[in-house]
Amino acid sequence: MPADLVRAGCDKAEVEALRRHHFYRRPIALIPNGVPADSFAETPRAGLRVPGEPVIASVSEWYSLKNPKMLFKAFKLVREQVPGARLFVFGHGFQPAGPAEHYARSIGVSEGVTYFGYSRPETVRHVLGSQADIYFHPTLEESFGMTFIEAMALGLPCVGGRASGAIPWILGDGQAGLLADVRNAREVADGLLHL
Repeated sequence: MPADLVRAGCDKAEVEALRRHHFYRRPIALIPNGVPADSFAETPRAGLRVPGEPVIASVSEWYSLKNPKMLFKAFKLVREQVPGARLFVFGHGFQPAGPAEHYARSIGVSEGVTYFGYSRPETVRHVLGSQADIYFHPTLEESFGMTFIEAMALGLPCVGGRASGAIPWILGDGQAGLLADVRNAREVADGLLHL
């Protein structure tokens, strides 16, 4: 093995597995996946684009590990305090008339949500970079969390789970983004309202 093993795209658990199973004791530099330099915003988001109308965006999939129902539970609480708030959702299951919309309507969230469904990466980057104010992904487990890196590159403040795999690491243990219990809608909503 080389003097200093560098492993791109792995998480802390994989680094520890290298130590445990391969008995590697030298320093291991953990290098996250990157984004192209032209994907970066010139400056971080300084405030809401439209006062009183924050746009919360999420890129996910409709299955339980991604915790998609939390998007709508937390958004409902946000809308109670900020009626002009909007939610943009991207990914499989988030298309118009799909399972996400059916669920949102079942809990009384029908206003303020835009369903993009599966979208080309360029479309997602454009919408997030030009219209979103906050990025939130309620995933319960993530081996890396590329969507957070992409949102941060666009200058968006992020909210993620404090116990969601690599998310706390990506968000600097709360120094580069807000960490919340993504099983608790009130805590998530408070974080979103704080941002």
